[in-house]
Amino acid sequence: MSLSRLMVAGLLAVSSNAVLAREYAYSDAHLHYVDFFQETAGMPKLLQAMADNRIEHVMISGIPVAKKWHEDEPKRPRYYAGDDADAYWYSATDVIVAAAVSKLTAEQRPHFHPFLSGFNPNDKNSDAHIQRMLDLYPGLWQGIGEVFT
Repeated sequence: MSLSRLMVAGLLAVSSNAVLAREYAYSDAHLHYVDFFQETAGMPKLLQAMADNRIEHVMISGIPVAKKWHEDEPKRPRYYAGDDADAYWYSATDVIVAAAVSKLTAEQRPHFHPFLSGFNPNDKNSDAHIQRMLDLYPGLWQGIGEVFT
């Protein structure tokens, strides 16, 4: 192999490695701020996880249901499917998200896109909850979802 071909092959190898080493930034289009018990690790941990993983934007929402801890269960379930206890509609999940996002600094705030989720779409009264949240937190909400049915 000639020296020029060897140099071209070397340049191609180096340039292809540069493409593979490119650092991407990400957007998370499905982030629940709380779990099925409406608990959260908090915004400081979320902000750190976003920084550690190059996540620039998140669609942040609560979870519209909360898991019951059944009276016959000696231990609290760790997941919503951990036992046979029901879940119930929990509209306060939107208040939890709104409170957390409202406490962000002006620099942090544009990275968060809060969505309403704390309503039962099978209930004809759900539009009242949505309107109430829009009125209580004007300009905060950027969408609706995840919608549980």
